[in-house]
Amino acid sequence: MKHCLYCGRYYEIFKECPGCGSVKFEEVKNNGTLRIEEPPKGGYKINKDNLIISKGIGIVFSTIGYIMATITSIGFIIIVISCLLFETEIIDIKDSFYLSFFLPSPFIIALFLFLGNSLTKNVNITNSKIERLKTKGVLIKNLKYKKDKNTIVVLFETEKGVKIPLKSDIIYGRPKDNEFPKYCDILFDRDDPNNYIIGFNLY
Repeated sequence: MKHCLYCGRYYEIFKECPGCGSVKFEEVKNNGTLRIEEPPKGGYKINKDNLIISKGIGIVFSTIGYIMATITSIGFIIIVISCLLFETEIIDIKDSFYLSFFLPSPFIIALFLFLGNSLTKNVNITNSKIERLKTKGVLIKNLKYKKDKNTIVVLFETEKGVKIPLKSDIIYGRPKDNEFPKYCDILFDRDDPNNYIIGFNLY
């Protein structure tokens, strides 16, 4: 394992530091787990592509919901005006009745707005947790794990000796060829046991 002499990151499979690009490092001989209390300069690198996609979907749902709400509002205004002008026979009330069938349902609008706002809110909360991990997280490397389909489970032991099984569906640094390394890493928040990331070659 290599320890970057510039930013302080620990890495294995890269020829140069994946965080800062420095080629100056020291070799760290360690056959077991390695606990790193101090985050490197600039914080840990965490891929947030999934968050960007989720937030984009949330924005799309919210936008569609607001567009449908606007269309419905305009439609109801037309219907009200047509009803008021019915006696003058400028607009037939039947046309207003038929028009209401083409307006988006309030339940559909509410569903789109709910999904959009929920996705956006969850992304913001998750992003906040990730930002905390990047700058204040504790990294433990070379942990044994069990693989179950697309999920890996780590038996994490706290400083008090309590063993807690941690599961992750999103695996950071997952090999594209699905050849999983022998050990994994975990980046966790010492103040929030529910805030953690499991992956391979975390830096």
